[in-house]
Amino acid sequence: MGGIALIALLWAVGIAVGCWRMLGRFEKGDGLYFSICLLISLGLLLPGKGEDTSAYAPSIHLPQAYGVFIFMFAMLFRDRIAALIDERVILVWTLLALYVGVELFGPTHPLFFVFACVAALVIVLAACPWSFPQWLRIAMYIWFMFCASMIGILQIRAADFRPFFDYASISPLSFPGAFMSGMALLMTGAHVSHLFFFIPVPGKHQSFTDRLEEVREHALFFGKRYAATQAEIWWHTTMIILLGGFLLGNTLWHLVPVFLLVNAIIILMPFIIALAPVRQKSQ
Repeated sequence: MGGIALIALLWAVGIAVGCWRMLGRFEKGDGLYFSICLLISLGLLLPGKGEDTSAYAPSIHLPQAYGVFIFMFAMLFRDRIAALIDERVILVWTLLALYVGVELFGPTHPLFFVFACVAALVIVLAACPWSFPQWLRIAMYIWFMFCASMIGILQIRAADFRPFFDYASISPLSFPGAFMSGMALLMTGAHVSHLFFFIPVPGKHQSFTDRLEEVREHALFFGKRYAATQAEIWWHTTMIILLGGFLLGNTLWHLVPVFLLVNAIIILMPFIIALAPVRQKSQ
């Protein structure tokens, strides 16, 4: 039982650290928003109306509650956690999404071929020294969220919630895995949740035109979160060789479990990107 409690604690610490990393700092009034997130999420851990309590499956309710927490966190803190990205971020997330695409579809699948072609174009654009027009900045930000979606699919498929309920399923990797899962799933899921703002479906008392205007405003907001900076070309090339080569090697020889590797790169990514020397793009 102690192992299960430690798994739960490490997962919770990972979530807390992930929230702190994304917000930068906790401000007055954040407690109310977190209380809303927690109350709604914890409510999903209870048996649903009409659900047979004898068949209650916490292994189903826990992922649902965690997913709703991430979504509520992303909605309530959008203006503060929307990532400020540039070509460095685009490059690293694209390389990671390519690795995930191979794991999800296989290198010969038509869907992966299409994705790889678009990714190659994005990598070339990421090395372009000129500033992008507004529509391309928005498109690149949406690409960033799309890459996060692919990575999130693999994270969800590979996430192991059994250690929360089954002591026998706990392994030495379960403890660092719990911390990294809590943190990395939160960070990826928050970025993916922002795609909700681009869904052109009007509300109950909203016209389609009004909804399109909201989508446009959200697009402009995220477009402004795309910075006109990029890494030096030598860093760009080095990252493709080192990170891309390591991910390729792991695909061939499976040196590190996929789930742990993806989560570790997501957590370490801000530190990796911060090492890159940057320059302003030409107008």
